[in-house]
Amino acid sequence: MGRIHVLGKSVLGPRAGLAIKNTLNTRHPISNTFKSTKLRDPVLEIDLANRRLTDEGLFAFIADLKDLLRYKSEQYPQGVAKLQELHLQGNELTVRSLRELGHLIQLSARDLRELNLSNNKIFIKDYNSRLEVQEWELFLRSFSQCCVLKKVDFGDNSLGDTGIDIFARVYTQSELDFVNTSSSEEDEHNEAPMSSTSVSGSSDSRGTSHRRRQSQPKVTKTYPDADINHYACTRGLQSVPYIILANVDMNDASVVHLSEMIKIRRTPEQLLDYLPGGKSLSLPDNPNYATKGIYWQPNSELGGLSLRLMETVAAVYAENTLHEDFGGTNLEDDDDDGELSHGQVERRQKRKKLEGELHRLESQQRIQALLSGGVSDSALWKHSLELLTVSRAILLDGKRRPPSAEKELSTVKKNVRPQLANNEIAPQAPTTARKFGYQPTDRSGVTPTGVLISSMRFDPESSTFDFMFPSMHAPSPNPAQTPTMLDVGAVLSAYDDRNKSSTGPSRQSKGKQSSAAFHREWKALTDKQYRFEYRFGLPLHIWGRIIMLSRNWSRFVPPAHQQRIFNYAADWDGLASELAVDGAPQNQQIWRILDNMKCFSYVSADQKGLGLGLANLYLQQPNTKVILTTRTSPSELRSALPSSFAGTLQGIYKLESSSTEDAIALRESLLAEKLAKIDIVIANAGYGDPFTSLLDAPIDAMDKLYQVNALGPVRLYQQLWPDFLSKSDQPPKFAVISSILSSIQLTNSTPCGAYAASKAAANLFIRKMHLENERLVALTLSPGWVQTANGQSFADAVGTARPPLTIDESVNAIVKTIAEAEKNTTSGKLIEVMTGEELPW
Repeated sequence: MGRIHVLGKSVLGPRAGLAIKNTLNTRHPISNTFKSTKLRDPVLEIDLANRRLTDEGLFAFIADLKDLLRYKSEQYPQGVAKLQELHLQGNELTVRSLRELGHLIQLSARDLRELNLSNNKIFIKDYNSRLEVQEWELFLRSFSQCCVLKKVDFGDNSLGDTGIDIFARVYTQSELDFVNTSSSEEDEHNEAPMSSTSVSGSSDSRGTSHRRRQSQPKVTKTYPDADINHYACTRGLQSVPYIILANVDMNDASVVHLSEMIKIRRTPEQLLDYLPGGKSLSLPDNPNYATKGIYWQPNSELGGLSLRLMETVAAVYAENTLHEDFGGTNLEDDDDDGELSHGQVERRQKRKKLEGELHRLESQQRIQALLSGGVSDSALWKHSLELLTVSRAILLDGKRRPPSAEKELSTVKKNVRPQLANNEIAPQAPTTARKFGYQPTDRSGVTPTGVLISSMRFDPESSTFDFMFPSMHAPSPNPAQTPTMLDVGAVLSAYDDRNKSSTGPSRQSKGKQSSAAFHREWKALTDKQYRFEYRFGLPLHIWGRIIMLSRNWSRFVPPAHQQRIFNYAADWDGLASELAVDGAPQNQQIWRILDNMKCFSYVSADQKGLGLGLANLYLQQPNTKVILTTRTSPSELRSALPSSFAGTLQGIYKLESSSTEDAIALRESLLAEKLAKIDIVIANAGYGDPFTSLLDAPIDAMDKLYQVNALGPVRLYQQLWPDFLSKSDQPPKFAVISSILSSIQLTNSTPCGAYAASKAAANLFIRKMHLENERLVALTLSPGWVQTANGQSFADAVGTARPPLTIDESVNAIVKTIAEAEKNTTSGKLIEVMTGEELPW
């Protein structure tokens, strides 16, 4: 190994840079001072610690170093230098040096193992310092392909809240880019046979596999290119086991982002499984200063609330393994009857308590961050609010504003006054409004009593405002209003009882609804005035593109956050929730808005669909192995799952449902893992947008819908049947999550032609699987109108606030339907899971 350093303590400043330049030239074959003996070991370790190099000293040699790393020839096809370590601490470097260092990191992405930039003058003031912000972000993005980096030290630099905010954004977006790896030795278990379930997640991502290694690979100082396929399983900043951010001027906003990074981060031990061996690293003396390999202490400006939050995050997310809970107990060691031991129950109760405390501390920390620094401390917060303001001005339709309490009350008065003389309660006002879904409906056509609760809306313009909110204003002097008011307690009671009876009904109660009644609900939906057009007749997704192009919001606001902001901006309920806290301190009002939009963290908050719900439910079943696929980062999905479960998480794989290559890669990865069989496959991947009329639907979007929704399940079937489903010792089951919108017989004028056609094609493919494969139980399932991203997009298109079904309600019905499915009953059919009825094609 070639260790390059400067001899002589007196060689400081730019002179030290010139000394390194001369040393590097002795290794370059085209240099006049070239010495071939220097190339016996191409590995370089450059140590310039505490040489007060300055930017000028770095510029003196870095161009020569980059030329040396790039050089290849017929005589030296593998190059003549590989940079493994670079120590530049204590050199008075500023942001001016970052761009050149970024180029150097990119050239050494396959080799660099340690980088030390601590104790320099890298100063990020705020987002108004555009040059500093740009150079810091570009520098951090240069780590995207680093695959063997073990340690990076940014300590003792004035990064501040802005620097940490940028670091969090780049860190979260870096992901862990998995590629196919060689199989590891299979563990031998003498245990009872376990059911294997595969849940295919949503689409739109590259397909590759992730599996925790059982032992750390042992390699020499250098390694052949073939080993890169293993080490490159993890890349980018998320793959670095040790990151030092001590004494970087963190404040309250920094801790908000740091805590979210900890949630999705793997432990150093897990990350080291994908890195080559070598000499031990020099780390800070106090291991208590680190959380999952990030050394974030000391930072003297952090208060007690920040420290308690980080302590709680460390307790809840101490481990991010596939089989261990936070207390380190393997849940596969359950009793034979599948019941949890007393110790496991206590640990779960402790974790639940910690999670509640974490949620409370997170809210307090975010409110405090907005109070101490405002929205300018985070680009995400600032630009999310800007995007909301512009989107609301365009998307919020005044014609669809809910009627004020004053108008509702005047309608009630007309019915009440004629009967007041006889002390009778006025009949309820009739209504024709119907809510699509599977909730029990009142066929009498009379509005339930609880609807009058809407007259208690926080509406300062209403004449009932003083009566409903007496603590804010004096009671109304007009006594004539008092007799017209119904008993508020009775109204609340009736409203609550009705909600309880209509929320989360059992499968049996929903099954009593006849098919004709269900179709009447569907007919009521078709008669509505659908909102698939906004200002100037454009659909929501088109307005989204126009708004995003008007300014550079995409740089700071991730796509998933953008969609939530658009939905929130177009919803009058969002504005009503803001008015409800009007008068509260400004930081609390802003906190409420950002919290409603889930825009406090760069980590996507969209892991809440049917796929995650199904994963959670199957993982709670003992003696069940679950395989998951996801369109996003596997580590992000893992962080959305509970840390402990009764079943076994066999693995998480990246899969783009529109890619045949990814489906093949999934099969090969499962074969490499020596998976014996799969009993159930649930093809849950789905794509919905745009929900527009057929005339307005973009052709390229329609093609994507067909590739994901129709051909995605076929790709899974072709790849998983020969080696896994066919090996099941019971009739294997293949279920596709479809939709009632796919029924041609029930089709209507709702703006979903492209989506419905793609799901109808999937129905046909399932019917063919049923007819062609005698063993396979193949069925398509209509999960209901569920509160998922696709469900909400459809609700936006038809002008409904939100879908009626929760994810838990739908998921429980899906699992029950699949468990009861048989070849001669439900196979080859489209089943409505909430009623158990067969829907027409």
